[in-house]
Amino acid sequence: MPGRAPIYSVDASALIQLKEDYPFTVVGFRSMWEFIGGLGDQSRVQVVQAAHEECKDQVLKDWFKEHPGIVRPFSTELNAYINALNRELKAVHLPLVDPDSTTNLADPDVIALALMIEGRPLEDLSGDRNGESVVICYEAARREKGLAKIPLVCRHYGLDCVKWPAMLEREGWTG
Repeated sequence: MPGRAPIYSVDASALIQLKEDYPFTVVGFRSMWEFIGGLGDQSRVQVVQAAHEECKDQVLKDWFKEHPGIVRPFSTELNAYINALNRELKAVHLPLVDPDSTTNLADPDVIALALMIEGRPLEDLSGDRNGESVVICYEAARREKGLAKIPLVCRHYGLDCVKWPAMLEREGWTG
């Protein structure tokens, strides 16, 4: 990986699972949440607006308020990446979202943010990887009901996709 520290694009599934596995209210896990929040305050942990909106739990909402830098607002640049990603995924038959569904709508945004952070050219998102972004989610690299899950699409684009323990290890968190 290059000298720059990676920026993490986080899916709602990862935050929801983190809250379930490592409750914020348990004192022993508080330092982990503070560590992740600190990375968010440095804009190294980012949650796209759509994924933020999928986190309905009050504990997560309160945590976002403590670390407002974590939420990456929607932008015209991100929108261009989302559109390019959706076009490419349609062309290679790797759909992420069911157009008739109201769930998992943030999945393309999470991956598009990672591709945008990497500076991939909009004309060909599968361009060279520079290691500046990592996706965090809690899904398996597979298809479900004809839809690709985030890790499968990350693999297609050569993006690292990890769960929280791997991210914490990379960052040197010792608890």
